[in-house]
Amino acid sequence: MKKIYAILAFSLITNAQAAIDFNNYSFTPYGTGQDQSGNVSVSADGQSLTITGNAWKKIDYPYVITKQTMLSFELSDATGEAIGIGLDSDNVISMDKLFKLAGTDPINAATTIGNSYAQKNGDTIAYEIPIGRLSLGQYQNIFFVCDDDATASCNATFKD
Repeated sequence: MKKIYAILAFSLITNAQAAIDFNNYSFTPYGTGQDQSGNVSVSADGQSLTITGNAWKKIDYPYVITKQTMLSFELSDATGEAIGIGLDSDNVISMDKLFKLAGTDPINAATTIGNSYAQKNGDTIAYEIPIGRLSLGQYQNIFFVCDDDATASCNATFKD
């Protein structure tokens, strides 16, 4: 049986496919009311994504999550109230679809992943989230959270 992976620079892919090139996607606000300010920048090779400010962004990426689906990526320079990633089927904020990776703000409905991994002084952390064990079905987009309502000084870099 083939394993399916999600590479956050970015893709939910099979072993035979290449990672998503972020240069081929448009970033739009995810939900209403949270995406207040900030920037999205993509590395020249398209393999890493940096979000700053107070931004909730998504890319359109239809995908079917199966029991074997893994979400794999690296996160670095993560500072802010809430840094996370998720998959959703619409543009309505679904906190239960959010994987909170880092940050000082508790998000009760989110799945907190950050405690499972040790980040030290902004080091890069490699994540492998067995998303297929937590949620199954069709999704339409991948969203990224870099939240800092107080000072808009969130920073996070996602990479494969």
